[in-house]
Amino acid sequence: MGLEQAYKLNGNNLQNPVPISATADLRYTDNHVDVPIFHLHGTPYSPCPSPIVITQADYTRYQEHRKMIWDRLKSDSATSTMLYIGYSGRDANWQLIIEEVAREFLPSKPPMAYRIDPYADPIDIEIHREVRRVETLVMSLPEFHALVQNELGDNRPSVDTNKYRNSVPNTFATNTTNHRLQCSVC
Repeated sequence: MGLEQAYKLNGNNLQNPVPISATADLRYTDNHVDVPIFHLHGTPYSPCPSPIVITQADYTRYQEHRKMIWDRLKSDSATSTMLYIGYSGRDANWQLIIEEVAREFLPSKPPMAYRIDPYADPIDIEIHREVRRVETLVMSLPEFHALVQNELGDNRPSVDTNKYRNSVPNTFATNTTNHRLQCSVC
């Protein structure tokens, strides 16, 4: 839950972290203000505790109870920049994720994604970059934080949510002010 904790410690968040570790955690996220954080191997921590994937048997049963999360991850990877944290370049489960995303884009290539690995092997770095379109950032999380802080500093542009709200037609906005639109057949 390191990313969630980082958001909690930062007093000036422009985004809301939305942890997801099981299908039951899936919910609507507004890509203007929310950041889904996928805990693909589960987490014992609130607000989204779920069984942790540790053993080889866990890996084999893992995907069947997280299909909707996989589908959401694949969909989000088409429109968002993905940052993978906590995966070894040789993690078979992580490689499966990357390969599935790449298959969805065939014959095109998926957008570039990133991963943090302080112990990355130089050959793995090249393979991930050229074959999987994943750029490896060879650094620890504190080093990554320092890099982001150095690059962005206190640059925190304000988010004007009214500009999105004002683009909704009045008749629609007045009927759905306190309701979330759900559509089963579109």
